[in-house]
Order: sequence, then structure tokens, then C-alpha cells
Amino acid sequence: MNVELYKDLIKDERGNYYVAVQKEGNELTLVNAMFERSYRICGNLIKSSKRNMRNTSTSSSAK
Repeated sequence: MNVELYKDLIKDERGNYYVAVQKEGNELTLVNAMFERSYRICGNLIKSSKRNMRNTSTSSSAK
């Protein structure tokens, strides 16, 4: 089976979803998909807010 990192979801027998984050040889490292996606979304929101804060301070100092 060809698993694409950060793309394919893997479901276990209890209905939990995981995403592969690392592959070394025949070994996959899986992380709970909900936590991984939440972490990525929060990281993107923080980056976006920092970018917006820099843009706001730059535009207000230009007035």
C-alpha cells in the first residue's frame, strides 16, 4: 500500500482516524488526525495573526 504523508487517513477498528507523518523503510509514524489537523490550523492562525500585526503596524506608522 502506498501511503502519502499528511494526506491519507487511516482508520482503526475503533473508528479513530490517523495520519502518517513520517515513513522510514517499512515503518510508519501515525498521529491522531484530529490533533494533527488542529495543531496545523492553530499554527497557521498564529502565523497569520503575526503577519497581520506587522502589516497593521507598518501601515499605521506610514500615516
